[in-house]
Amino acid sequence: MFNNAFKRMPLKKRNLFQKLFHRPSPDIAVIEINNLLATLSIENISISEIAAIEKKNKAYAKKDFRAHVAAFYATYLQHCLKNLYVSDTEIKRLKMLKKLLSLDMPTILQQHAKVGDELYHKPFKEAISDSSLTRSETSFLFKLEKTFH
Repeated sequence: MFNNAFKRMPLKKRNLFQKLFHRPSPDIAVIEINNLLATLSIENISISEIAAIEKKNKAYAKKDFRAHVAAFYATYLQHCLKNLYVSDTEIKRLKMLKKLLSLDMPTILQQHAKVGDELYHKPFKEAISDSSLTRSETSFLFKLEKTFH
């Protein structure tokens, strides 16, 4: 299993309209890619496997699908940052995931900003909840800010 960042999901069945008109479902592609990430390590997934899922479900052109794909990157980034430290192995896997999912740099930067913002605001709110900041809280917040902004 791949680092518990992703959990297997049951596949949705195509609805009656999709069956009648032989329409693929981008939602199914999202679930299939999720399940691939949940069952294999990033190193064991090929670009051709992802491309085959996208092609089979004609998902690659759908805007919603691209947003879901970017969310896979954000999910793994959040998983890596649980302890506020990203190892060299995790950096390597993030780079592989970027390539596997065909994500461009603006998308990656957007995901980093989103995840970093979420990780920064929670400790900030906790630190200021008692209306005073200790030296350690201030130091921690500055460290987070340097890391994510």
